Amino acid sequence: GEKNKEYGTIGLPIPAYVNAAHKNGARALGEYFVPRTLQYTEEWLYEDENGNFPYAQKLIDIMNYYGFDGYFINQESGCYIEKIPLFKKMLAWMRSKGCYIQWYDSLIDNGSVSYQNEFNSKNKSWILDDTYGRVTDSIFLNNWNNKDMLHSSASYAKSIGLNPLETVFFGVEGGQWRWS
Repeated sequence: GEKNKEYGTIGLPIPAYVNAAHKNGARALGEYFVPRTLQYTEEWLYEDENGNFPYAQKLIDIMNYYGFDGYFINQESGCYIEKIPLFKKMLAWMRSKGCYIQWYDSLIDNGSVSYQNEFNSKNKSWILDDTYGRVTDSIFLNNWNNKDMLHSSASYAKSIGLNPLETVFFGVEGGQWRWS
Protein backbone atom coordinates (compact mmCIF):
# COMPACT_ATOMS: atom_id res chain seq x y z
CA GLY A 1 0.00 0.00 0.00
CA GLU A 2 0.89 3.65 -0.27
CA LYS A 3 2.66 5.14 2.72
CA ASN A 4 0.83 7.81 4.67
CA LYS A 5 1.41 11.34 3.45
CA GLU A 6 1.58 14.54 5.42
CA TYR A 7 -0.02 17.63 3.92
CA GLY A 8 0.90 20.09 6.63
CA THR A 9 -1.01 21.01 9.75
CA ILE A 10 -4.41 22.57 10.18
CA GLY A 11 -4.94 24.51 13.39
CA LEU A 12 -8.53 25.31 14.30
CA PRO A 13 -9.59 28.08 16.67
CA ILE A 14 -11.47 26.74 19.67
CA PRO A 15 -15.13 27.80 19.99
CA ALA A 16 -14.41 30.08 22.95
CA TYR A 17 -11.92 32.07 20.82
CA VAL A 18 -14.34 32.20 17.91
CA ASN A 19 -17.13 33.47 20.17
CA ALA A 20 -14.86 36.05 21.84
CA ALA A 21 -13.59 37.29 18.47
CA HIS A 22 -17.08 37.60 17.02
CA LYS A 23 -18.43 39.24 20.17
CA ASN A 24 -15.73 41.89 19.79
CA GLY A 25 -16.08 42.40 16.04
CA ALA A 26 -12.94 40.51 15.05
CA ARG A 27 -12.36 37.56 12.75
CA ALA A 28 -11.34 34.14 13.97
CA LEU A 29 -8.98 32.29 11.63
CA GLY A 30 -7.79 28.75 11.38
CA GLU A 31 -4.30 28.07 10.10
CA TYR A 32 -3.03 25.89 7.32
CA PHE A 33 0.72 25.42 7.83
CA VAL A 34 2.88 23.77 5.20
CA PRO A 35 6.26 23.11 6.82
CA ARG A 36 9.57 23.95 5.23
CA THR A 37 9.87 20.52 3.64
CA LEU A 38 7.64 20.34 0.57
CA GLN A 39 4.74 18.10 1.51
CA TYR A 40 2.65 17.28 -1.51
CA THR A 41 1.47 20.85 -2.09
CA GLU A 42 0.80 19.90 -5.70
CA GLU A 43 -1.83 17.40 -4.56
CA TRP A 44 -3.86 19.80 -2.48
CA LEU A 45 -3.68 22.25 -5.40
CA TYR A 46 -6.10 20.14 -7.38
CA GLU A 47 -8.85 21.56 -9.57
CA ASP A 48 -11.53 19.15 -10.73
CA GLU A 49 -13.24 19.13 -14.12
CA ASN A 50 -15.96 21.50 -12.80
CA GLY A 51 -13.50 24.19 -11.71
CA ASN A 52 -13.81 23.31 -8.02
CA PHE A 53 -11.01 22.58 -5.57
CA PRO A 54 -11.93 19.52 -3.46
CA TYR A 55 -9.22 19.94 -0.81
CA ALA A 56 -9.97 23.64 -0.44
CA GLN A 57 -13.67 22.80 -0.21
CA LYS A 58 -12.93 20.53 2.76
CA LEU A 59 -11.18 23.46 4.48
CA ILE A 60 -14.26 25.60 3.82
CA ASP A 61 -16.53 22.84 5.12
CA ILE A 62 -14.51 22.72 8.35
CA MET A 63 -14.64 26.52 8.62
CA ASN A 64 -18.40 26.58 8.17
CA TYR A 65 -19.00 23.69 10.57
CA TYR A 66 -16.98 25.30 13.38
CA GLY A 67 -18.14 28.86 12.64
CA PHE A 68 -14.84 30.63 12.07
CA ASP A 69 -14.10 33.06 9.26
CA GLY A 70 -11.19 31.81 7.19
CA TYR A 71 -7.58 30.72 7.19
CA PHE A 72 -4.10 32.03 7.71
CA ILE A 73 -2.17 30.24 4.95
CA ASN A 74 1.39 29.73 6.14
CA GLN A 75 3.14 28.21 3.11
CA GLU A 76 6.70 27.91 4.35
CA SER A 77 7.84 25.47 1.72
CA GLY A 78 8.62 26.10 -1.89
CA CYS A 79 6.14 25.26 -4.59
CA TYR A 80 6.69 24.03 -8.12
CA ILE A 81 6.66 27.16 -10.27
CA GLU A 82 4.16 25.64 -12.70
CA LYS A 83 1.68 25.28 -9.78
CA ILE A 84 1.80 28.97 -8.75
CA PRO A 85 -1.05 30.07 -11.08
CA LEU A 86 -3.23 27.21 -9.83
CA PHE A 87 -2.39 28.10 -6.22
CA LYS A 88 -3.55 31.69 -6.76
CA LYS A 89 -6.66 30.53 -8.59
CA MET A 90 -7.51 28.23 -5.67
CA LEU A 91 -7.07 31.00 -3.08
CA ALA A 92 -9.28 33.34 -5.12
CA TRP A 93 -11.82 30.52 -5.41
CA MET A 94 -11.82 30.09 -1.62
CA ARG A 95 -12.45 33.82 -1.21
CA SER A 96 -15.35 33.58 -3.65
CA LYS A 97 -16.88 30.98 -1.30
CA GLY A 98 -16.79 33.41 1.64
CA CYS A 99 -13.48 32.29 3.14
CA TYR A 100 -11.25 35.09 4.44
CA ILE A 101 -7.64 34.36 3.50
CA GLN A 102 -4.62 35.88 5.18
CA TRP A 103 -1.37 35.05 3.39
CA TYR A 104 1.99 34.74 5.11
CA ASP A 105 4.96 36.66 3.70
CA SER A 106 6.78 33.61 2.42
CA LEU A 107 6.29 32.17 -1.07
CA ILE A 108 7.03 34.38 -4.07
CA ASP A 109 6.18 33.93 -7.74
CA ASN A 110 9.27 31.92 -8.67
CA GLY A 111 8.15 29.17 -6.28
CA SER A 112 10.75 29.81 -3.60
CA VAL A 113 10.34 31.04 -0.06
CA SER A 114 11.77 34.53 0.27
CA TYR A 115 10.63 36.49 3.31
CA GLN A 116 10.28 40.13 2.33
CA ASN A 117 9.51 41.40 5.85
CA GLU A 118 7.43 44.08 4.16
CA PHE A 119 4.67 44.37 1.58
CA ASN A 120 6.25 45.05 -1.80
CA SER A 121 6.23 44.11 -5.47
CA LYS A 122 7.67 40.63 -4.75
CA ASN A 123 4.73 39.49 -2.59
CA LYS A 124 1.99 41.78 -3.96
CA SER A 125 0.62 39.18 -6.38
CA TRP A 126 -0.37 36.93 -3.46
CA ILE A 127 -2.82 39.68 -2.48
CA LEU A 128 -3.62 41.33 -5.79
CA ASP A 129 -2.62 39.47 -8.96
CA ASP A 130 -2.68 40.83 -12.50
CA THR A 131 -4.40 37.67 -13.80
CA TYR A 132 -6.55 36.46 -10.88
CA GLY A 133 -7.45 39.78 -9.27
CA ARG A 134 -7.84 39.80 -5.52
CA VAL A 135 -6.27 36.48 -4.49
CA THR A 136 -6.29 36.91 -0.70
CA ASP A 137 -7.63 39.44 1.76
CA SER A 138 -4.46 40.34 3.63
CA ILE A 139 -0.82 39.56 4.28
CA PHE A 140 0.93 38.89 7.56
CA LEU A 141 4.52 40.10 7.33
CA ASN A 142 7.44 38.00 8.42
CA ASN A 143 8.71 39.24 11.78
CA TRP A 144 12.11 40.56 10.69
CA ASN A 145 10.72 43.97 9.84
CA ASN A 146 11.47 47.41 11.21
CA LYS A 147 9.79 50.81 11.38
CA ASP A 148 10.94 51.83 7.89
CA MET A 149 9.66 48.57 6.37
CA LEU A 150 6.27 49.05 8.02
CA HIS A 151 5.97 52.59 6.67
CA SER A 152 7.09 51.37 3.24
CA SER A 153 4.49 48.58 3.37
CA ALA A 154 1.69 51.04 4.13
CA SER A 155 2.82 53.36 1.33
CA TYR A 156 3.06 50.50 -1.14
CA ALA A 157 -0.44 49.24 -0.25
CA LYS A 158 -1.87 52.73 -0.80
CA SER A 159 0.00 53.07 -4.12
CA ILE A 160 -1.84 50.02 -5.51
CA GLY A 161 -5.23 51.05 -4.16
CA LEU A 162 -5.35 48.95 -0.97
CA ASN A 163 -6.09 50.12 2.54
CA PRO A 164 -3.02 49.14 4.60
CA LEU A 165 -5.12 48.97 7.77
CA GLU A 166 -7.19 46.18 6.18
CA THR A 167 -4.48 44.52 4.11
CA VAL A 168 -1.08 44.56 5.86
CA PHE A 169 -0.58 42.98 9.29
CA PHE A 170 2.46 42.36 11.45
CA GLY A 171 3.16 41.10 14.92
CA VAL A 172 5.83 40.60 17.51
CA GLU A 173 7.53 37.24 17.77
CA GLY A 174 8.44 36.96 21.42
CA GLY A 175 11.71 35.17 21.99
CA GLN A 176 12.65 33.68 18.65
CA TRP A 177 16.43 34.04 18.30
CA ARG A 178 16.79 37.47 19.91
CA TRP A 179 16.59 36.69 23.63
CA SER A 180 18.09 34.00 25.80
